[in-house]
Amino acid sequence: MPKFKVVVKYPDWMQEGGITQTYSDEVEADTLEQAIEQVQSMAAADNRVRGEGPSASEFEFLDATEIKEFEATYIDHISTRHTGGGCMVDLVHLKSGHVIGITDESVVVYPSESSFDDPDNFDSRYLWAMDMAVGVVEEASALDKPVRYYAVTGRVPGDDEDTITTGTANDDDHAREQFIEAVMAARKITREELIANDEGMIINTVVSSDSPITIETAIRRL
Repeated sequence: MPKFKVVVKYPDWMQEGGITQTYSDEVEADTLEQAIEQVQSMAAADNRVRGEGPSASEFEFLDATEIKEFEATYIDHISTRHTGGGCMVDLVHLKSGHVIGITDESVVVYPSESSFDDPDNFDSRYLWAMDMAVGVVEEASALDKPVRYYAVTGRVPGDDEDTITTGTANDDDHAREQFIEAVMAARKITREELIANDEGMIINTVVSSDSPITIETAIRRL
């Protein structure tokens, strides 16, 4: 039977001195949910005086680690974090110090556990798992959409005329993004450089068709 170390938080009315008081214990259970319920009940029982005290449900789940007897080359241990609002994230702690955050919709690598806990400290390459999940779902949805032919016109502020690109895309947003990537590649600049120079990108027109669009036909249609 799996073994878990579960951490729960005392009810707010029992907290003292501005320091979060927690209760933890190791239990065996078939599922994580059962392990949490066991530790919540144990915490309530340990704080009951003459039959009175907090109920098990008042102890909020904070963290859990499944205790496994295994040897791994890169994995140190695995834990589960409650990020609030009923959202759960499994964390794979690597021996390098990196942490892999896993939800039912995303897998995100963080440079350290502290970068997962504190949004002010994380590197821009590593996004919060719950925010990243939205992008993953949107990207997956876009891939399910039928491919169409697109022509997009736009310019970087200061240009004398528009640039036109043609190609295929899943939707208008995908076509706009391809246009931006094409312009940046042609100018050999990065998105960060565009933003830093306050130039940005102006997209004027997006047209689509079920049949191929050439530059010539795009000019006539636009």
